Amino acid sequence: MTSDSDRQRLQSLVDSAQHAIAQKASASPLELPYTPPDHRPSPEIETLDWLRAGIFALAAALLMVTVLAFTSNGTWRPAADLLSVSRIQSYAWPVISIFLLLSSLFALLPQQVSARRQRAVSIYPSIMAATMGCALTFSASFLPWAAVVLAAISCIAGFLGIRELNRHTARNTLERLLTDAPLSLCTGFSLVFTAQLFFAAAEWNGQTHAAKALLALLALAVMASVAAHSERGRHALALGFVAGTLAVALAQWLDGAGPWWLSIASVLCGLVVVVAAENRRHQITHAEHRIARGMPVDS
Repeated sequence: MTSDSDRQRLQSLVDSAQHAIAQKASASPLELPYTPPDHRPSPEIETLDWLRAGIFALAAALLMVTVLAFTSNGTWRPAADLLSVSRIQSYAWPVISIFLLLSSLFALLPQQVSARRQRAVSIYPSIMAATMGCALTFSASFLPWAAVVLAAISCIAGFLGIRELNRHTARNTLERLLTDAPLSLCTGFSLVFTAQLFFAAAEWNGQTHAAKALLALLALAVMASVAAHSERGRHALALGFVAGTLAVALAQWLDGAGPWWLSIASVLCGLVVVVAAENRRHQITHAEHRIARGMPVDS
């Protein structure tokens, strides 16, 4: 017969097993290291949704018209010796503006116009496109400090938009391509372009200001890396930033605008941002693999 001590020992084992099962059930091993997508149906479309989407489309169209006008007639002449992106800006800005216009048209679709992430995000690319269009106009009109201020506002709007995108993760690949990527690409390139405008306005040209250019590139690389190392890794932002830094490096190297070490530092700053985005993608892939095996995600 089973003694009282054996029954107590058996009951203790049962209690321990039940406690372990309860702890495992209460644990949350499926929690991803970013905000999960919200797959709830979109709210009913309101008049304000159409107004917000229309403003976004108007701002994107304004940027595209401005870019195409200045690149076609040759009146677009911002110049800065140390941080010049002039070698690619005639190609980069049309691509970015068309990409933003596609994003605004995507936001007008019935399944997108009232989506929660569009309600949270679309105001920021609207501000970014409108202010950057005005900045390009002022830059071509030889109003450098007005261009700097508006370009800086555009960058701030881009970062705020990325913050909202991080809070409202894309529900599918199409949203990631047509909502996240245009905003991120424009933000990455705008950082370097704004630095060009600032150095031109301050007349910090020539190799005597190379140390200032290096500090500016390092500061921009830190900001871009933080933004790129978010959500699943923002490679579009890294692409925009590295395009700008490579253009700067080419101008410094081929035109003799800066010392040789500054052109190398420009390339390295761009690569750092790419590595930050790729590192984030690796972290997320590792976390998803652990979840697929039923293992808790590393903190």
